[in-house]
Amino acid sequence: MAWRQVKGGVIPLSEALMSMLVVTPERGVSRPSGETLADHLQGFEGPLAQIRERLVDDPAGIVYSPPVEMNLPLPWHRGRVMVLGDVAHTAVPHLTQGAAMAIEDAVVLADEVTRDRHVVESLRAVEQLRHPPAVTAGFVANTIASALFDLLNRQHGLPSSGACRRVAA
Repeated sequence: MAWRQVKGGVIPLSEALMSMLVVTPERGVSRPSGETLADHLQGFEGPLAQIRERLVDDPAGIVYSPPVEMNLPLPWHRGRVMVLGDVAHTAVPHLTQGAAMAIEDAVVLADEVTRDRHVVESLRAVEQLRHPPAVTAGFVANTIASALFDLLNRQHGLPSSGACRRVAA
């Protein structure tokens, strides 16, 4: 089976809104035009083919975001308020780790706040339990994404893209 040079996918969010993923080898990270995205989607069938035809008509509706990985340093709480999920840690979206990590955060939070202790102690315990796996998941997701981008770029004779960026909070 041949490696496809462009990866694409769609996640419906509502009747009028969707999230679309297009992974391509790029020389730099910049906002592509509707025409460029449509060109990248040549050869796709089904929903991506239908979307491809509309990209050129309404480029203002395109929100471009290069892959970004971010892990907020501890603490994730201030007083009795805590941030979890994508607010505290993100991974590149095409590896679909965000929802799973957020659910794990919620389960640990629910378990810790039911213990017989002050809520701030429970929030610290959540941080200690969830920070290491979040950092590991972000590192693994970033490594896989970078390898995918680099493989695509090598196939096109381009240098390493560096397209997957880490953001320091």
